[in-house]
Amino acid sequence: MSKKEESLRKKAEEIVKERRAETVTKLTEKENLKVLHELEVHQIELELQNEELMFARDKAEEISDKYVELYDFAPVGYFTLSREGDILGLNLLGAKMIGKDRSKIKKSNFALFLSVDSREVYSNFLENTFKSGKTENCEVTLLSDDGLTVNAHLIGVLSEEQDQCFLTALDITERIIAEKELKDNEEKYRTLFETERDSLFLIDKETFEILDVNDSACSMYGYSKKEMLKMKNYDVSAEPEKTIKFTQNLEERISLRYHKKKDGTVFPVDISANEILFRNRSVIFTAIRDITEQMKYEEDIVIKNEELERINAEKDKFFAIIAHDLRSPFTGFLGFTDLLKSDLKSISLNELQSIVNNMSVSAHNLFALLTNLLEWSMMQRGLTAFNPIKISVKDAVENVSGVFYDIANNKEVSLNIDLPENVFIEADKTMLETILRNLISNALKFSNKGGSVTISAESNKKDVNISVKDTGIGMDDELKSQIFRIDKKSGRKGTANEPSTGLGLLLCKEFAEKNNGKITIKSEVGKGSEFIVTFPVA
Repeated sequence: MSKKEESLRKKAEEIVKERRAETVTKLTEKENLKVLHELEVHQIELELQNEELMFARDKAEEISDKYVELYDFAPVGYFTLSREGDILGLNLLGAKMIGKDRSKIKKSNFALFLSVDSREVYSNFLENTFKSGKTENCEVTLLSDDGLTVNAHLIGVLSEEQDQCFLTALDITERIIAEKELKDNEEKYRTLFETERDSLFLIDKETFEILDVNDSACSMYGYSKKEMLKMKNYDVSAEPEKTIKFTQNLEERISLRYHKKKDGTVFPVDISANEILFRNRSVIFTAIRDITEQMKYEEDIVIKNEELERINAEKDKFFAIIAHDLRSPFTGFLGFTDLLKSDLKSISLNELQSIVNNMSVSAHNLFALLTNLLEWSMMQRGLTAFNPIKISVKDAVENVSGVFYDIANNKEVSLNIDLPENVFIEADKTMLETILRNLISNALKFSNKGGSVTISAESNKKDVNISVKDTGIGMDDELKSQIFRIDKKSGRKGTANEPSTGLGLLLCKEFAEKNNGKITIKSEVGKGSEFIVTFPVA
């Protein structure tokens, strides 16, 4: 009996004596109150003690439930064995590993559920556990009635009283299967490793040492196998720092890196890598492919795609010209013809002259547009003849400029030709005339009333620069950057509302380049433009 219980007992006995004395001796009122107080205190003490006992019981049940839950639903098998190996207790996973109901396993000898090959190993394990008192380990195979087997790693620990063995069983079936498959496949792996066309490496992730390579790797890099096995993986890289980082972070795929051969040749490679288990060692398996030819092929595709985009842009440009720019001159021309047809008798001679002049301008604009379209189409299809000859610049300009004097006079723009004698270039005559015709036409088109257009030339030992300069509306930097691009709309109406498609300048650029020349622009908004075409001296 505890001291607390003895104290309560003593106090209760005293209270009983007092109650008995009450029947003999009449207690005073004060004494009665004291006895009553003691009884109430004692009752409360009993109630508190009862609450403590109930709390302790609930706590013990809670701990017991948690222990049972942890024990039964643990991810490993737990067994309690006697010295003879009889199963005194086990959890649910332990019963599952054996393949029987837990109630049918208790008191059975653990050895009965082992394969014949495992029993001797287990017997020595159990004996050593009880003999040494230390933690012992072994691996065994468990058998069940349905013929299934479980490979288990056993860990044995003695109880405090040293009369029982607490056995932990880890299911290592998957690991055993994996190891067996790895061993079975090693020969196949070696065959594939050596016959693979890509360069294959086994790399130590910590030291970067090359542990193994195939014949393809030796051939690709120009080293012998003996030489490569003394190297580290960054020794074959033209970017060693990137290779070290790649190995440390183990990126699974790098589509472009640069490696180097024994002779110093640098070449592009595609790299794939994975961490694998090889002969019980974690290594990096790397496959490397020379992508020199692939990159050339991809570059060709890029070039062809750009060409296709250019062709599509040209097609769109043609459609735009046909749908809008070619239609507009016809609309004006047809309007004048309808006016003549319906009101010819009422039209004065001056009005008739004005209409005829406007029709002439429309016809010239339409003819120039159709000419450009025809020449552009022929050039894109490769049908334009190219016959470079020695040409007098002055003669070529005079032949072309004659048709523009009327247009210049109508706009009140002076057309000036300032060309030296005996300046010759080597070019195709038709292409040169097309260039001059378009540059002069544009200069007049974007000149204001009272302005001027000047055609001049200067030469040196190698080149001749032909200049067409106007004092017109000029261009900003954005328009200058787009004026020779087929995919950008650069056409704009002239100062007298003349139509423009931008196609003429594209012809000028391509014809100039076809003749080993070039075209450059100097322009400022409100101050005019100067187009300079450079040709080789004849």
